Amino acid sequence: MKRFSSLFVTLVLIGLIGVVPQLQAQQLDGLNQALRHLQQNSSRWKLTAEDLKGLTVSHEHQSEHNGVTHIYFAQTHEGIEIYNAVSGIHLKDSKVIFVADRFIADVASRVNALKPALKPEKALLRVADDLGMPEKRSDIRILRAEKNHSAEFAGGNLSRSTIPAHLMYYPTAGGRLRLSWVLEIEDPRSADHWMTFVDAHTGVVLEKVNHTISCTFPGHNHSAQLISDECLQEAGLQRMAMPAQTPTETESPTPFADGASYNVFPVPVESPLHGQRKIVSNPADPTASPYGWHDTNGVPGAEYNITRGNNTYTYLDANADNRPDTIVVPNGGANLSFNYTFNPNLEPSKSRAAAITQLFYMNNIMHDFSYQYGFTEAAGNFQQNNYGKGGRPNDAVNAEAQDGEGTDNANFAAGVDGNPGRMQMYIWSGAGGNSYIEAPAGIAGKYPIRAASFGQRLSTTPLTGEIAVGIDASMSSNLGCQTLLNPASLKGKIVLIDRGTCTFERKALNAQLAGAIACVVCNFENTLPAGLGDDVAVSGVTIPAVGMRSGDCELMKQALANRETVRLTLVAPEINGPDSLDASFDNGIIAHEYAHGISIRLTGGPSIVTCLNNDEQMGEGWSDFFTLVTTVKPDQNGKLARGIGNYVLYEDLQGTGIRRAAYSTDMRVNNQTYDAIIGTSAPHPVGEVWAATLWDLYWAFVDKYGWDADLYRGKGGNNIAIQLVMDGMKLQNCSPGFIDGRDAILAADAVNNGGANECLIWEVFARRGLGWSADQGSSNNRNDGLQTFDKRPECIKTLKVEKVVNGIVNAGDTLNVTLLVYNHKDTPVNTAILSDELPSGLTLIPASVIGSNKTTLNSGLVSFELGKLEPGSSKVIRYSAVSSRNKPSIRQVIDDVEGTSLLAQTSLEGPDTFRISTSNPYKGNKAWMIPGGRTSVDQVLYLKTPILVSGRQPVLRFFHDYSIEAAQDAGILEISTNGGNIWQVIPDSLIFRNGYPRPVIYLTFSMPNLRGFSGTSGEYVPTYVNLSKYIGQQIQVRFRYGSNTDGNGPVRSQGWSIDDIEFMDLVNYDGEVCLTTAEGDKVCSKAPSKGTLVEPGTITTSTRDLQGQTRIAIYPNPTGDRINVQLDGLPAGKAQVILLSPEGRILQTQEMSNRNADSRLLAFDLSSLPAGIYLMQVKGEGLNRVEKVVKF
Repeated sequence: MKRFSSLFVTLVLIGLIGVVPQLQAQQLDGLNQALRHLQQNSSRWKLTAEDLKGLTVSHEHQSEHNGVTHIYFAQTHEGIEIYNAVSGIHLKDSKVIFVADRFIADVASRVNALKPALKPEKALLRVADDLGMPEKRSDIRILRAEKNHSAEFAGGNLSRSTIPAHLMYYPTAGGRLRLSWVLEIEDPRSADHWMTFVDAHTGVVLEKVNHTISCTFPGHNHSAQLISDECLQEAGLQRMAMPAQTPTETESPTPFADGASYNVFPVPVESPLHGQRKIVSNPADPTASPYGWHDTNGVPGAEYNITRGNNTYTYLDANADNRPDTIVVPNGGANLSFNYTFNPNLEPSKSRAAAITQLFYMNNIMHDFSYQYGFTEAAGNFQQNNYGKGGRPNDAVNAEAQDGEGTDNANFAAGVDGNPGRMQMYIWSGAGGNSYIEAPAGIAGKYPIRAASFGQRLSTTPLTGEIAVGIDASMSSNLGCQTLLNPASLKGKIVLIDRGTCTFERKALNAQLAGAIACVVCNFENTLPAGLGDDVAVSGVTIPAVGMRSGDCELMKQALANRETVRLTLVAPEINGPDSLDASFDNGIIAHEYAHGISIRLTGGPSIVTCLNNDEQMGEGWSDFFTLVTTVKPDQNGKLARGIGNYVLYEDLQGTGIRRAAYSTDMRVNNQTYDAIIGTSAPHPVGEVWAATLWDLYWAFVDKYGWDADLYRGKGGNNIAIQLVMDGMKLQNCSPGFIDGRDAILAADAVNNGGANECLIWEVFARRGLGWSADQGSSNNRNDGLQTFDKRPECIKTLKVEKVVNGIVNAGDTLNVTLLVYNHKDTPVNTAILSDELPSGLTLIPASVIGSNKTTLNSGLVSFELGKLEPGSSKVIRYSAVSSRNKPSIRQVIDDVEGTSLLAQTSLEGPDTFRISTSNPYKGNKAWMIPGGRTSVDQVLYLKTPILVSGRQPVLRFFHDYSIEAAQDAGILEISTNGGNIWQVIPDSLIFRNGYPRPVIYLTFSMPNLRGFSGTSGEYVPTYVNLSKYIGQQIQVRFRYGSNTDGNGPVRSQGWSIDDIEFMDLVNYDGEVCLTTAEGDKVCSKAPSKGTLVEPGTITTSTRDLQGQTRIAIYPNPTGDRINVQLDGLPAGKAQVILLSPEGRILQTQEMSNRNADSRLLAFDLSSLPAGIYLMQVKGEGLNRVEKVVKF
């Protein structure tokens, strides 16, 4: 990574103006306004004077189409860069229009050191160890060192190129900034390019980022080496008519048609699957490539007659040395005619010249296409000569066809502006296949599978075997990440293993070692895995491995559970063609890879290219989007299912390709929403949801403005949408998340179109869960977001009324009500009347009414006259009412955890258990808690004695506080109605206040489609569960906590604390408010979560014996048909609990022992007794208490 290669390199902000008089006046004016905005808003961002001094301008440019100036500031401390602390200030007409804030406040208090204790040589050794590099490390010598801040090492056998090292502050999860050595290694064993952070004091590897961004499997790459003239000569190639001097940049070039022609699959044809080849002539765009695609000096006439020019040098790299192979070099001659044969029935090696030509063509198309929408020289695009238009030259894309580095993949490496990009296109083996369940007959049939890129390939000879489930020692037992414990049951069979925790290849190897003839990896979603990639740390898999949908696996598992024999056949499809296919003929994959370069350089500016390393970044989504928009045909629409990479997977046009679902605006085809990124691991599932949303946006604009076939200069809705997406990348934050991206697109529409499409954009994003009140959480964590589907209120052209009340009160308290009325219609309304239901038990305080023209109370309905409401206006009505002292909720049972608890813990899996703790109680001194962390656990806290559910509105309430890894770790509620033999999850639909906030991944409890208490509650919150459906049943409830070793949460976290577990018969006030108008409008609403809840009364009997050792609680009292007696701190021996008539006649007797913890709660049935006064006697050694009980 290169630091601050821009016009304003490392200039300190304070006193900047005047130091750089050579800057253009317009640039200075924009920068001056940006500086003024920083100073005026420093308190808002809590920036200190020292923070401002540490800001530098990393890049600045202006977008020509809308006049917006983009200035990107990077933060440093004492001259040392802070990782990804990059903020953008965007101006138009010298006014700030949008700020993308990634400032870190009060840096000086966060840093751990100013100087390193560890030398860069030691840091390099730590990196080599972490990457598993060879023990014998040759020629690792230091080439350059600058004080204590940076160094450079020879690559030796550790890296393809020299190894740069420099100091940088690394932000930790706790907000601290750790001084670190950052080293970059181009792994000679693969296409990987690692950027690794090593703590400059402890030597601990803090993070490593793979910058090779791959088409199907996770990863990244960082920079690519320029192919020099010496390299060209070494390959035996020649330039055409090279000028005598270094190319000079020119101003305002005159467009020039070079007469070049290419036999290719032209856009919008995506691949050989989608259409035919044809010869295209002069395809270079005169604005983006004014001298054609073979020019580099800005003078009419091509410098190269091979596939090389200003935008890309495309060549064969079958031997994977990142240099052009000489065995095939397409040469167009003086006429630049590239017409080579492509035979789809032959292996890729027979069509190399055609493949290179296709790759050259599509790279240039992507350059010219993106140029029209603002990816220009000044914005940091990929060009050898920038023709005097700004930015840094010498960074054309090195595009490598049929790269021998790997298979079934493609990647792109984008360095900072001025460093070439590198695209590597691989041969694909077509990881497809079919499966057939042969038996039992009830589930027999054809089922789709996805074959792995490792192990034995499926053949057209069927492989048939019995199915068995692999079992290991993990909490989920079917993950297959450890040695399988049932090899005798697996030998000679096809083994089912669940997806998760470890790599596909590790699972397959463990199945093979147990004697399996094939391995089926069951996805945790009812989709095929996008790809079963290999693992460089695992080798020796020789059996076939395939992935299947979760639903299909469940059919087989259920049959096995029924003791049926399941037989499965795996077979490769009959393919009339080659064994392998070439990604260089797939324009969609090429567009996808090139788009990584676009998104990397536009986000945070082209001088810092690490802004898409965060967990929720959407790079894969933009890449899929550009694949889709560059291959739309005139007869297509948004509902059509569009896969990615169908050609290289041997799929038909209806296939999903390398994604979980095909792209479509039809939710029946692609129903992915924001929640769909939760629990995933690779970048692609995140990108899929973002691309699905942008694809919806594209077609929504087409529906509104029409579709224009002119991809470059059209005026249709498709062109408008593409422009918004491009501008959104320029405007958004470094390290963006989905909400950042949404807001940047809204900002782009505001500046490009005056906000004319704001409501359309909100509608599109809300449809995919990115609504008005959606919460992104941290952009460094894909699991902590909260989806919502609400639109911006102003975009729904209706009247609206909202009711806000006290969430909870004691009986007799005053209730405060706020009624909010909005007219979001485009027309005024007259004679607006607001009527609010006043439930029984509430008494209006007339003098408390505020905001009403006239107030009337009639038959429990309080009405407020509002008069006329203009469009866009709002009204606020406030009033108060007194609640009845005689209507409290009725407490039935409570466990405050202060004495002997009514709950007990049991361990299903793992070392950590629930325990009573004094560290974080809600009230009193104690609470139940279980610590969080990365250890795999499954723990239970259960109610020992069943409770009879009774009352008009029975409710379970408990207070809890949790801080655990979002989505990976969670707490859930379960209920049993048969004495604990069967437990069922209490669904979110029964929790009406503070319910489950987010989904939980399958691996945590091995349950699909689960939600739970996960993430951070912030403080103790009360959760209420409606138990009405269980009235008349004896129930037990339990709190279940699960965690797993996946994820990136802290090794230890606060965990889950639970206190004051209570069953009650709830009283609440939940009146409906309605707004009516003379025009016939009527809208109604209620306060959320059942309105105002009333606390249980204090009339429960609770006493202690004379010695204060035994606590006796009787509730509810008064009661109806049932009463509970809870004893705590019993003396030795037994105690009798006796229900007596007023005359002393024994009516019921129960016994309690201090050795039987399960009997501390006793229930008495009073349903057969008449109303009246009764006595409850508790007798034992040294104990004799009598309490009065009232039955109504």
